[in-house]
Amino acid sequence: MGGISLLAFPIQSTLSLTLFLGFLLAIEGVMELAAAAAGGGPARWLVLADGIVTAVLGGLLIDLPLSGSWAIGTMLGIGLAFSAVNLPPQGLPRSDPAGWPLRRPVHQSRGQGAQPLVPPG
Repeated sequence: MGGISLLAFPIQSTLSLTLFLGFLLAIEGVMELAAAAAGGGPARWLVLADGIVTAVLGGLLIDLPLSGSWAIGTMLGIGLAFSAVNLPPQGLPRSDPAGWPLRRPVHQSRGQGAQPLVPPG
């Protein structure tokens, strides 16, 4: 039924999809801002920038819903590009809370097992 109404009323459907996408991006931006405020990872500033850009793009879509289908694709593409830049640094290793860099266990030459994690120096 929804697909038929999309085909029967394309202008109204574009308006409703634009508003839906605007609210979706605005909520995603607010959640990313909350994640940046709560977390402290190596790419915290990227999460913060992504949240700001996503929230602003969502607000623009909500404010200008009649801007048409070009706005949907353009703003969604910009939001997805910022999210794509944000994702790879999230996988970077973090340091130990005590400030020591995390090391992988290194086996001794005689097969005695892994060396313990020791502070550098």
